[in-house]
Amino acid sequence: MIEIAGQNYHAVIGSDLDRDGMFLEVTDGASSLVAILFYSDRNSEMTLTAHRPDIPLALIEWMVDEGKKRLSPTARQIVS
Repeated sequence: MIEIAGQNYHAVIGSDLDRDGMFLEVTDGASSLVAILFYSDRNSEMTLTAHRPDIPLALIEWMVDEGKKRLSPTARQIVS
């Protein structure tokens, strides 16, 4: 769990076999999807999909930082 701007968020990291990559999914306290950061093993690109218009910039920055640390293949080797 992470708190940003007085709001609690939950993060889950997972693997997406169909899209060939890893994701970081963030929900709010009501388990409503906020955003998904996806790292593609096919093209080594990271994309953010927002599921609401009012996401705090601090949360997006946190997601990108975490994605760089935990989603890329080199990061996965370090964690393993």
